[in-house]
Amino acid sequence: MVKQLPEFRIVIPARYASERLPGKPLRLIHGKTMIEWVFRAAQQADASEGAPQSIVGFLLAVRDCLLAQEEPADKDLLEDLAKRAGLELDQLAAARFKQRLRQLIQRLHSEYHQDRRQAAALLGEIGAKAGLASPDLIGLLKKDENNHVRVKCAFALGQLRTEDACEPLLEVVVAASNKQLTIAAAKALAKLAPRGTQRVLSGLKTALGRAIKANDHLARSDTFRGGVAHALVAYTDGPKKLAALLLDWESREDYVRILSGLITDKNAVLEALCTFLDAEDLEKRLHVVEVLGLLAWPSMTQAWATAFENDRAEVRRASLKCLKDASGSMVPKEVVLRIWRDENETEEIRGLARNVLATADWFSLDLTKTEKEWMRKVEDHNRWLEDPPGGD
Repeated sequence: MVKQLPEFRIVIPARYASERLPGKPLRLIHGKTMIEWVFRAAQQADASEGAPQSIVGFLLAVRDCLLAQEEPADKDLLEDLAKRAGLELDQLAAARFKQRLRQLIQRLHSEYHQDRRQAAALLGEIGAKAGLASPDLIGLLKKDENNHVRVKCAFALGQLRTEDACEPLLEVVVAASNKQLTIAAAKALAKLAPRGTQRVLSGLKTALGRAIKANDHLARSDTFRGGVAHALVAYTDGPKKLAALLLDWESREDYVRILSGLITDKNAVLEALCTFLDAEDLEKRLHVVEVLGLLAWPSMTQAWATAFENDRAEVRRASLKCLKDASGSMVPKEVVLRIWRDENETEEIRGLARNVLATADWFSLDLTKTEKEWMRKVEDHNRWLEDPPGGD
């Protein structure tokens, strides 16, 4: 530990036998020897408040040299130099950080991949304050020959949260050349949301769609698909757009299964989905029913009630077919009972309604004697289907 002294002394190294410049201390500079210039400057070095700027600059230069060392300099020595130069401690801390950042950026260009990897990881730990390193990290993400380095760069870019990283990260996700790298890039993109562009959203949808359809090991990995889906959900702003996202793919079963587990505000998305049940296009309405049938969320009762009360018979029929094998807790029993009793409905739809009720807790309903008999017959029939006579 360096002790604060009431006085200080200056030692001037004056090696006459310098190999690079022999006789250096006695060389003339503007009519005076170099050692004389140094001696006269040292005479003024009182290190007190208001000391000459040249001395302050000298002290700060010494401090900068210590900061530039590979090994960390003594903290007390740095603070003593800063204090003598009249530098506040918060300014010293800022200078330390700036120097550390420069060193880490330099290490990103080391010939050793271990150094590049560690530097990228440390920059990621620093986070948004290391934004100055973003161009260098993006360059390594694109071109580094070592995938471990590229993974750390993707992680760091997610922590730095710079918008410029969106497109390069998307390129990595779409290319899907390496599992760890692609997942790291997808997670980083999720952290950057919603800073990206519409192109990022479209690219993520393309990447997830390709992953669902592909047969290769990487694309079919749930971790890989989940990473891309997580980024996609993060970039999709609001329940209405999330509902549209669930409807927006042909391979709907896998697509909905992956996305639905990542959506947090499920009730809001269900409400948004039900608004599409009023679409002019019948196919769009039927797509909504299909998606509702694939979701395994709690509190689905109101959504199904909306579907059952739709003004299109095709939608009511499709909804009842979807729900006949579902959990009884999802069934809006009062609505289904009204459909069963509605003589204006077709016999097919009324029969479907009766079968759906049989899967629910119909004992709590105020049924007539005839309706109760129907329920028991349906239950008996269902039990027979599950375990037919003569079955093993």
